[in-house]
Amino acid sequence: MKNNKTQEQLIADNFYEYIRTKAKRYIDIGFIEYRKTDAYNEPSGNMTKEDLARLIRGCKQILKYQGMTAVTPFEGLEISGFYKLMTMLHFKLIKQGIFEWKATVEIVDEMHMEHIMSGQKMVLYNKVTSKSK
Repeated sequence: MKNNKTQEQLIADNFYEYIRTKAKRYIDIGFIEYRKTDAYNEPSGNMTKEDLARLIRGCKQILKYQGMTAVTPFEGLEISGFYKLMTMLHFKLIKQGIFEWKATVEIVDEMHMEHIMSGQKMVLYNKVTSKSK
């Protein structure tokens, strides 16, 4: 699905400033304080060092407006890191599709997400390798 919207339209349509605010907060106060003040005690208390590194990586990419298009997808999160990041931000998957598949090495997933409290929907893109977990 080709998207011809401007970055500003995508930000407004996709609730992106909300996740940017949460991502900045996570980076500023860290895992322990963020979890203490989160309504659902996210992120989970059983995160590995790799999980935590992926959360930071994802939050930094959110601050750069990455993930809003297939041209600028999230990178380096793989599948599990993407889901943990979205869970931390209180989003659940409602629909998933493959946007692009390059010679079975890289896949750009188109992820239709919904905020669990507000019902706000957004579409994000996550690049994964074919051996991703």
